[in-house]
Amino acid sequence: PNVDAMAASWQPGRAIVINSGNQFAPLALNLIRGIRELFNHDLPIYVYYMGEKDLSPEMRDVLITYGATAVVDIMPMFGEELKLSGWDVRPF
Repeated sequence: PNVDAMAASWQPGRAIVINSGNQFAPLALNLIRGIRELFNHDLPIYVYYMGEKDLSPEMRDVLITYGATAVVDIMPMFGEELKLSGWDVRPF
């Protein structure tokens, strides 16, 4: 898989996408809980992370438990040869 495969898999629709690693996972969790509990939104929420070191399995489980639709490792889409880490895919 690569970026071209990711683009080819795109389907029209609406969803919320959050990019987070362990350091900011509590903030992502608060955002997800707010969207689900305060605003009563049922849009799909996807949390993207970059490899096993970026977001722990325990935190992935917590995010799913509190309302994330899916937690997706995007490392395979870019390939190991690029030597990317979590900050390389953050939007800020």
